Amino acid sequence: SPRPARTSIRPIRVPPRPSTPETIPQLLARMQKVAEAFGNTTQRAAIDQRATAQAAKYKGGEAEALYAQGAVYFLKGYYREAWYAFARAAVLKPTNAVYLTNLATTLQEIGPNQEARLILEWVTKNYPNLDPPFGALGTTCIALKDYPCARSALTRAQTLSPQTGMYDYALGK
Repeated sequence: SPRPARTSIRPIRVPPRPSTPETIPQLLARMQKVAEAFGNTTQRAAIDQRATAQAAKYKGGEAEALYAQGAVYFLKGYYREAWYAFARAAVLKPTNAVYLTNLATTLQEIGPNQEARLILEWVTKNYPNLDPPFGALGTTCIALKDYPCARSALTRAQTLSPQTGMYDYALGK
């Protein structure tokens, strides 16, 4: 059976970062194209086929079907496929905080942390009552060595969900 993709992934043709700021829909479309550049054509076709076939079973339609597949792939360590599924879901529903946060979390594992940060900054700005995006932003900022950003985001996550010990742990880091 195939081994899960880990951090040593090298896309073939990666769309470059633009020199001007991107809107969230533009960034999400670029992240989908980067995910497509991994060359896992057979897996991506299977993801798309399943999402289309299962869309009617989900309240959120095809986007939610993609998200559900992405969650399974992520939990099993197949980060390339998770990235693609979450990116497709986010492109279809670019204001869904859950889809965007999961895409950013996948980017933390194998993708560019700067893009994860941009996505999470948008989510936390537009959904200031959700602790998971603030927690993910905090850990992204730690990876980027931006400790003031990390402290601010993790403190906000901790304030929103004081019973969640992982924010205490991350602040301690």
